Amino acid sequence: VGALFSKLGNRNGSLHWRARSFFEAISAHHHIDETSPEKLELRLRERKRDDVADAVRDIAALTTKELVHGTRELDKLVEKALREPAKR
Repeated sequence: VGALFSKLGNRNGSLHWRARSFFEAISAHHHIDETSPEKLELRLRERKRDDVADAVRDIAALTTKELVHGTRELDKLVEKALREPAKR
């Protein structure tokens, strides 16, 4: 879907869809019921998961241009967040 938005020229739609899916995956992995980046980051910091919270912050800070040209970097950040053992 993200690639479709990009091909149609709707980069903001692509950015929103892609980032949202990453926040949902990170939230599910860490058993947190928040998908907004600000709340997700806060909950992770409360659990002393600053490394994962930093990844969430960095994903949220990416611009549309960076997303289109930096998909590999974004995938690495999400992989890092999902690779860390979940703590409750």
